[in-house]
Amino acid sequence: YRVEVADESQDGNLEITSSIIGQTGSSDFVNTYEPKNATSSLMATKTLNGSSKGLEAGAFTFQIKSISAPQGSTANLPTGVTSGDDATVGTVTNDTDGVISFGQFSFDAEGEYRYQVTEINEGKGGYSYDGAIYTVVFTVSDDPETGSLVATPTIYQGKDTTGAIVDAITFANGYQPASVTTPTNATFSGTKSVTEEHGGFTLEAGQFSFTMTSTSAPDGVGAPA
Repeated sequence: YRVEVADESQDGNLEITSSIIGQTGSSDFVNTYEPKNATSSLMATKTLNGSSKGLEAGAFTFQIKSISAPQGSTANLPTGVTSGDDATVGTVTNDTDGVISFGQFSFDAEGEYRYQVTEINEGKGGYSYDGAIYTVVFTVSDDPETGSLVATPTIYQGKDTTGAIVDAITFANGYQPASVTTPTNATFSGTKSVTEEHGGFTLEAGQFSFTMTSTSAPDGVGAPA
């Protein structure tokens, strides 16, 4: 808009002679509001009992699967996972401290985003795997004061939100090596000799008996007889 004023009456006062001389665009003032994406992370913990060498990095693999998202949106996988042909499934492994980090999520619309977290049974000898299933729901809402979306996670035990709410995701594993049976062809042998002082002695079968005694074995393990 352009407003012109002039002292046309010559009375020492300016008057508006025209309120709109030229106009560009609409006379309405239009604002837009686009809140920033919400971000959030997800962690889990792995424990291992029975292994003398402790927990090794990358020993166990965990899966996260996107289940649902608000209409028109996608429950994208977090940044820390590895995914293949199926874009809804990603995997991560543990570190030496048992920490499992799925990385960072990003959400661009309000609503609920659901994911399912499980451990993959890789069938490694001696290990037991945790069959627990967790459902993670991120509730995304707008915070007008900050101009950002905010994601609040809730963790449920089980395949859906009917399970108990828990504070954290934990997978517990055990290690118990299979018992070893001594092969039937394992043998132990020795030699018996007699020193003759006066001569005339003949060593015969069964003349002497021998005993083998177990002196030590690992803690909690009995030596085979």
